[in-house]
Amino acid sequence: MCVTIENTGNYYVCMSNSRVIACGGYRFNDKSASLTWGMVDRKSHGQGIGTMLTDHRLSEVKKSHKVKKISIQTSQHTSTFYRKRGFTEVSQLLDGFGKGIDCVVMELTV
Repeated sequence: MCVTIENTGNYYVCMSNSRVIACGGYRFNDKSASLTWGMVDRKSHGQGIGTMLTDHRLSEVKKSHKVKKISIQTSQHTSTFYRKRGFTEVSQLLDGFGKGIDCVVMELTV
């Protein structure tokens, strides 16, 4: 599978065969940053695309020497993915994104 990451500022779109298969971005907040709206098409799960995209975003954020912390708001369904990358859970709000989808706030110290 050939995947191209297209940069649209601080937001990236992954394409394969002219089809969007993943996207995600980040934003800066003084001495911290947040990963934003990362998602992978369900048909592309398990192929390493989410890992590649997340690692790329983390690498870009870490280029800013001001950033001391990176945060993300994710669900209980994907928190393990971020835990494997060094994020720790800060808080969890039951049904925070909707019924059955908790809002899990996680942080990574840089």
